[in-house]
Amino acid sequence: DFIKGYDDQRITNFRSSFGTKQSYTNYKIEFPNEKTKFLKTGNYLLEIFDQKNEIVFSRKFLIYEKKTKINSIISSSNNLKNFNSHQNIKFSVSPVNLKFKNPKEDIKIVILQNYQWNSLVKDIKPIFIINDELQFNDNIKLEFEGGNEFYFFDTKDALAISNNITFVENNELYQTYLNTNIERNNYPYNNKQDINGDFKIRTLSGIDHDIESDYTRVHFSLAKNKINKNEQIYIYGKFNNFSFSNENMMVFNPSLEIYEGNFLFKQGFYNYKYVSRFDGEVSVNKISGSHFNTENSFQILIYHKPIGEIFYALIGVDKISSFNISSSIEYQNGR
Repeated sequence: DFIKGYDDQRITNFRSSFGTKQSYTNYKIEFPNEKTKFLKTGNYLLEIFDQKNEIVFSRKFLIYEKKTKINSIISSSNNLKNFNSHQNIKFSVSPVNLKFKNPKEDIKIVILQNYQWNSLVKDIKPIFIINDELQFNDNIKLEFEGGNEFYFFDTKDALAISNNITFVENNELYQTYLNTNIERNNYPYNNKQDINGDFKIRTLSGIDHDIESDYTRVHFSLAKNKINKNEQIYIYGKFNNFSFSNENMMVFNPSLEIYEGNFLFKQGFYNYKYVSRFDGEVSVNKISGSHFNTENSFQILIYHKPIGEIFYALIGVDKISSFNISSSIEYQNGR
């Protein structure tokens, strides 16, 4: 058993929007609560269903108990070919009030880049085991494309013309038109701070962001150097769970020779990027380019299979940023 109580319950905490053009209902539920408590650590999936019993959306979340000490560092790639475009992670894991019996089998590692589950790295084995410390230093498996900083827009003031917003139409629903973006894969790195694909709901038109933030239809456009009819372009970020679906796919406009798309967003600050899919293969950085000095957030997840159990408990989480990326020799010389 991993849950005490109910694994499904009706959401009874809801409020209607106030003072907005777009009417909506805001639902809220918190876990654990009096009806549901979690007994095991690990990965959980939250699914929200409508009255027709169809999934509205789903999200993964983690519960962990700290039983490890994790030391980690991010450096540039040791591979000269990837030195300017990739980042390398090195880390060690030591148990706390715990004994690793068979670490190569009982320990599993998962690494996420900017909380993106669709590009996780797993099946990572320690290179060295010294006493109880597991050392992970795989120059191939632990190497990641640095990518580029995300584009952004801010609609907290629904009618404001600001960075990356060309103009706004005040119709029955706000229409926000962003600047036409261009491919950045052949441009040098430009340090524009982002929030690693995340978003924050906020409005200047009220104090309760949950129900006083309005909706605006945001119009995107991308000019590409080379057009391929078999290539699909997607708007991508945490706001859509970093997904690739018809709902966030752009359409090519032959008269303007640009890709276009418009989607509903609740007022706030958003990060986004353009992602390419060609012949079924997804490339997250083909359009934006990749640089070793891009600021990224990495999440190192440590799972352990207790003796006699069939599940893996989550016993360690480490969050590390490449903001102050080191040279590739710093780890060898000590921190």
